[in-house]
Amino acid sequence: MEKRQIVDNIILVQEAIHTNEESGEASMVIKLDMVNTFDRVRHFFIFKTIRKMGFNEKVVRWISSCISSPWITPLVNGIPVGFFKATRGLWQGCPMLPLLYIIMAKTLSRNLERAKMDKKLIVLSIDRNVKI
Repeated sequence: MEKRQIVDNIILVQEAIHTNEESGEASMVIKLDMVNTFDRVRHFFIFKTIRKMGFNEKVVRWISSCISSPWITPLVNGIPVGFFKATRGLWQGCPMLPLLYIIMAKTLSRNLERAKMDKKLIVLSIDRNVKI
């Protein structure tokens, strides 16, 4: 945003926490770290999700053939050491990563929104017009 700095978000969160502490309400703050998203995603979850989103079986099989059961060799001091079969995660450079990332992020967003609608998650609203 124009005329804002990265630390402004930190200040907003600190202010929200302070305000909430003063109110005495039980609460928590969640920070989502999306950096290593693809190291942790389970393949069965991807397939279940894309089926639920309406992808046909041919597309599911195509994606599966591209990401399932890759053989990986770790580098130790720059030298490949053994092989093992990956059961989760996606390899860097996979051309489907952007699409799969969007699908996983959309799923997370929908689940958070559903929890909010079901009153299982109460979201603190911060006025976007606040000047810092």
